[in-house]
Amino acid sequence: MRKNINIPKKVDVAIIGSGMGGLISAIELSKHGLDVAIFEKRPIPGGYAHSFKRKGYTFDVSLHHLGGMDKGGMTYNILKPLNILPKLQLKKTETLFVSHLNGKSYTLPNNTDKLIEYLAEFFPEEKEQLKKLFEEITKIKFHVTGPILFNDFNVPIEELAYIKRKDTSFGEFLDTFIEDKDLKMILSQMWMYLGLPPHYSNTNYSACIFSSAFIESRYHVEGGGVSVTNAIVEAFEEFGGKCFCRSGVEEIIVEDGRTTGVKLEDGTFVEAKAVVSNASPYSTFFDLIPENKVSKIYRFRIKSMESSLSTYALYIGLDCLPSSLGIPETNFFYNEQSDFNKSYANCLDGNISETDWTLSCFASNDPDMVPEGCGILAFAEVTPPGKWFEYDKATYKIEKEKAKNILLQKYEKQFPGIIKHVKVIEFGTPRTVKRYSGNYEGAIYGFANKVKDAKSRGLGKKTPIKGLFLAGAWAQDGGGYEGSMMSGLQTAQFVLRELDIKRLPLRFIPKVKTIKNEKINLDIEGYKVFTYKAKVFPDDIGYTGKIKITTYLRFLDRARVQLINQSDEIKKLEPLFKDYFVNVYKLATNIFHLAEIDEELIIKTGFRRKTSHRAALDQLIMNSEGKVFLKAVTEIMFVKKDGGLIELPDVYKPHNVLPFTLDEPKLPKILFSNNEHFKYHTDFTIFYEDTDAQGIVYNVSYPKLIDKAFWNIRKDILKDTNVYKKFRTRRAELRFLKSATLREDLTVKAGYRPIDKYNFAIDYRICKKGTNIILADAYFEYFYVTK
Repeated sequence: MRKNINIPKKVDVAIIGSGMGGLISAIELSKHGLDVAIFEKRPIPGGYAHSFKRKGYTFDVSLHHLGGMDKGGMTYNILKPLNILPKLQLKKTETLFVSHLNGKSYTLPNNTDKLIEYLAEFFPEEKEQLKKLFEEITKIKFHVTGPILFNDFNVPIEELAYIKRKDTSFGEFLDTFIEDKDLKMILSQMWMYLGLPPHYSNTNYSACIFSSAFIESRYHVEGGGVSVTNAIVEAFEEFGGKCFCRSGVEEIIVEDGRTTGVKLEDGTFVEAKAVVSNASPYSTFFDLIPENKVSKIYRFRIKSMESSLSTYALYIGLDCLPSSLGIPETNFFYNEQSDFNKSYANCLDGNISETDWTLSCFASNDPDMVPEGCGILAFAEVTPPGKWFEYDKATYKIEKEKAKNILLQKYEKQFPGIIKHVKVIEFGTPRTVKRYSGNYEGAIYGFANKVKDAKSRGLGKKTPIKGLFLAGAWAQDGGGYEGSMMSGLQTAQFVLRELDIKRLPLRFIPKVKTIKNEKINLDIEGYKVFTYKAKVFPDDIGYTGKIKITTYLRFLDRARVQLINQSDEIKKLEPLFKDYFVNVYKLATNIFHLAEIDEELIIKTGFRRKTSHRAALDQLIMNSEGKVFLKAVTEIMFVKKDGGLIELPDVYKPHNVLPFTLDEPKLPKILFSNNEHFKYHTDFTIFYEDTDAQGIVYNVSYPKLIDKAFWNIRKDILKDTNVYKKFRTRRAELRFLKSATLREDLTVKAGYRPIDKYNFAIDYRICKKGTNIILADAYFEYFYVTK
């Protein structure tokens, strides 16, 4: 670590603050070869992850629990590739925690299988539901963290477990699995580590916290949180990074809507391509950036969001072993009543004599922290900021002493003898937290992760100022060591994309059960589905030895046309065809499997009203066993002979419940004006085989031209010219704008965009040759087959 000397004049990335989010962002960026510098205003790095000493006792400020450390766990998968784990001395604890509830203590083993067996002894009727709960939480955690941790993560959006949970509370989620009230309280016990009881907290955020402990295991870190900080800083500097302490940032420099660097408190300007702020959004956008440089709406959004609670922290150094007072040497949760909501209400009202609390206990097994034969107690409980920031210095001192004594008496009641054996005592309020962290009102978890605000609704890593990013507890992923680390890792990925730097390949793949496709429900009230059968013949096979994508599209088209013979409602529209015709406007598909020769396929088609002038046809291609090969949504319009649109006939009715949805494109849409993107051009002429009897080109002829264009440019696109059999199309989306006619000359333009190591996309534009008249636009996603 460096003090305020040899400050560089220019870096690739400047990091403001050295909390967990900032540290992980810094080391991940350094690993990719960027010149990164951290600027920390305090004498030491780490944010909340630090310690303090009093009379031979070393008190860890914040590390009550480090979860996700089993091999394959989230924290493990963050720290291992960054060369941090070898620098830590870790020991898996035997006990996860002790929960004291209704006069009884439950000692939970730190092993998932043993934990389920242990809880089943007290709640035998819930054993099978416990297993199902743990399986679902494992899936949610993998789906939430997978896109960040694994660049080959590939679960269709409609199958993501967290999508359907995003608007539910963790309490509601538990209610669907567990009936016993006491068991639900034990399973929700870690609410004090995220500052919200289960019926207030977001399911997905709480499930991740749950998983890090109950499934991915808790570990003891020798030396506490400061050891984690020191290990990260050491690894960061080994990658060439620089951490400057006592070097606070005074201003983030913004010019023409983007950041150009930072100005330090001593006036030094450091130029940077990107800036990552690990400070709170309040400090970042109200203190470090001039008001006229920030969107007023964005500032208003920050002000309107709810901050998390702060904490009361009571640190005690005992002159005896904690076990002699009946204190378990682990994490201990005490529940004043059998309802978290009541305790939470007491917390908000300031009734601290009746609030829940937690205790982390350390004995002399860590001699560098505790004198021999002694112990350390770290009590904590969440609290709102209250009036702590309104008191003058004298009043604050008096009120602080009152609160400390109330809490001490409460803890003494559970473990008699504590007061008699106090050797050292320190007490912190929200005002203390604000003093040392700079966080708004002493918040310890960033913004409150309530149902309406958590995860995707939270403040994003990217900001309205180009080149400025947020990391840490305030940026979506929530507080705690694990949440802040995950936030920092994702922020680094955003920076890498901004600077157009390819992310390095992964080294670790999660060990999870294969997640089966969710069953598609076609039985929707009032929604009719029709069946068409097709067989794969030799001319339907492409150069991969499997069915061509254009064959799938022909099958979809056939099934759509066949509706007039299957649906009595659509049959009635036939006499009207002399006045208008049906025009396909857009087609979007997700492709899961490629059929082989002689395979018999079933095409299911349903229709509905999408807008007043546009109908949607939901189509599936599957086999007789129900295996889905493709999902597609085709949008059609009714066009008059003179080209005008007419409103949809009444037979197309809207449906709020849909049989399925398609995943979103992995890359943003290329705008029409971006002609320079389309580097590759291939010319074609429209022949009879491409048109109908009137000489109008078939819709499916456009993707045929696209397929031919790709074959022409494959040597420039593919990494290996012999690898064309090793890639597949995952998604195809086409928008049909105008129809070509017989003998017209067309140009297919193509632009390549990488997604990650195994995935890429190509944008296509079909125009009349020598003009800017666009006939069709398309977006195709491809992936390399690795098995």
